[in-house]
Amino acid sequence: TFSAKRASSGTFDAKAAKLDDLDEATGASQLARERQRGRDQRLSEGWDLGSIEVQLSVYGNGARIDSTFVARAAAYVRLHPESCAHLVAWFQDPRLTDLGRQLLLDVLSAAGSEEAQAAMRDALGTPEARDPALRGALVQRFVFVADPTPESARFVASVYADARAAGETRVAFRAAASLGAIVEHLSGSDALAAEIDARLRADLAERRSPEEEVALMLALGNARQEEDLPAIEAFAGDDQVTVREQVARSLRRFDDPTAAAALLA
Repeated sequence: TFSAKRASSGTFDAKAAKLDDLDEATGASQLARERQRGRDQRLSEGWDLGSIEVQLSVYGNGARIDSTFVARAAAYVRLHPESCAHLVAWFQDPRLTDLGRQLLLDVLSAAGSEEAQAAMRDALGTPEARDPALRGALVQRFVFVADPTPESARFVASVYADARAAGETRVAFRAAASLGAIVEHLSGSDALAAEIDARLRADLAERRSPEEEVALMLALGNARQEEDLPAIEAFAGDDQVTVREQVARSLRRFDDPTAAAALLA
């Protein structure tokens, strides 16, 4: 945009216009951050790291989870990025159950900050996260990260590749779902997103089982990239009911006439 004053004078300075655009974008971004901070302060009022750790332990042992817990704990984590390292240490505490560890990753994924994502990666690198069933559940929490970093994208891609190479489907399938969501939400790293998306399509072309077909089409549905439509549509006539059902679910994720036509075919 450019100012009304310059418009009325009949002149237009492209350089000045770009600076105005930058100022406007910067101002809007700052306002959004201030509003988020205000919401986080209200949500986390009266909370501290100790209370979060205690509740993770209580809920991890089967107590009914307060529906506001994750949102309020995530707000605290955003306001106090230094808490992320403490939560990784608590993740490794033997008193915390696997359910508690999953809930801890829910908090970090909801927080979504760079520090929280780094803590998620650190937690998945600990011995406590080696069990395949738990590891799959944990890596799937990256689905809920609203603004994934390139570091998180590469990390989840590595987890996926290692698990697929080892034939560990409990991890690979869930990591694939996360990769699809990361492709959709990754900003400022188009080449990386395209690379990951192409890997998912290539693996679908070389699928090893109907279960892997379903997992990879779910991932591509999460990615919602136009290039993925032909890869998904190719399975519309598959013999397996579960595969055809996943084709329909994945295509519904696309706002595209081609996808709509395939659903109606």
